[in-house]
Amino acid sequence: MDDERDLLRRRLDREKAARKQAEQIAEEKSRTIYVKSRELEKALLAESRLKQEVEMLLKALEAFTAKLDIPEIVQHLHRFLSQVIFFYSLTLYLRTEDHFKAVSIRENTPGGPTLTIRDEAASPENSFPLKGLKSPRVIERKEEAESEERPVLQAETKAMLVLPLAAPENPLGFITVESRLAGAFNEANIRMAQALANEAAVALENALLFQEVKRLSLTDPLTGLNNRRSFDIAAQQNVRLAIRHRRPLSVLMLDIDYFKKVNDTYGHGAGDRVLVQLARVCRESIRSTDLLARFGGEEFCLLFPETGAEAARVLAESLRKAIAAVTLKAEGQTFSITVSIGISECSGEGDSLEDLLKCSDQALYRAKQAGRNCTVIWSRA
Repeated sequence: MDDERDLLRRRLDREKAARKQAEQIAEEKSRTIYVKSRELEKALLAESRLKQEVEMLLKALEAFTAKLDIPEIVQHLHRFLSQVIFFYSLTLYLRTEDHFKAVSIRENTPGGPTLTIRDEAASPENSFPLKGLKSPRVIERKEEAESEERPVLQAETKAMLVLPLAAPENPLGFITVESRLAGAFNEANIRMAQALANEAAVALENALLFQEVKRLSLTDPLTGLNNRRSFDIAAQQNVRLAIRHRRPLSVLMLDIDYFKKVNDTYGHGAGDRVLVQLARVCRESIRSTDLLARFGGEEFCLLFPETGAEAARVLAESLRKAIAAVTLKAEGQTFSITVSIGISECSGEGDSLEDLLKCSDQALYRAKQAGRNCTVIWSRA
């Protein structure tokens, strides 16, 4: 009997041990499954976030590349960054030759964000003490005095994120994002913010290139004056307004006397300097409402709104004398130039810009025939 009880007890002990072992194995399996499910959940969440980020970047790229207007690109950047970071002010600093152009969006009005555009007077090297910025930088407000190595934060700013705008050749500038919350920027939203800034940089580079191409298409590259195309656009509007409102308007054609002799004597480089100096004198002599353009070669055109032919003659004579008074140097010699000027006046509905230019050109020809260095008003006689 005792042997049977001992055998039964040992059997129960073995069953308990086996059951305990099975429970431990089950518990370990359950723990492993839980850990793996959590890892899977995190992986799915990360994948979902990555998918959302990719979708946002694609939408941002589409929005940016559809625009060639810098303020509109900044507005799109503000919209997308607002989905990533809580901030109240965003400013784009675009580098130019001697200063930054700043485009800001600030949420400080009941009507929502307001956009402002301004020029920063200081040079890019001195206006913002973050030289060689190549990666995002977070600047937190501290109790101690402001450091010279970082910008002074606005009173309401608790944290600022600075994002470089990378470009293949030279940095375009940078973006500042300001928040009223300390610790507003973390690794995840900084990474996404920089990705959006990179997308914006491509669009901004395209916009700047478009602006330069447009400027070159409307500007004489030597003198910096309007070319014939841009003059025609603005002059057509002036002529229409003068006819509609029955206001006086005059068109002047100006040509350098014996310009070929300057090129033959001193070289084409000296001839170019003459054109640049003449453009400077004209620019400084005319009124802000007047139009000035280089038509090509040594010929320039001016349009004087609200000015009849006789008043235009007074202005033309003043300009002619100012040009003659300029002393130029080349090949160790000094010389001066003179100009001949022809004037035509808008006389009413029968006139057009083409007619006025033609008449001014004819008056200029008469000035040349009269001995040059003079001003002639066109007349039918």
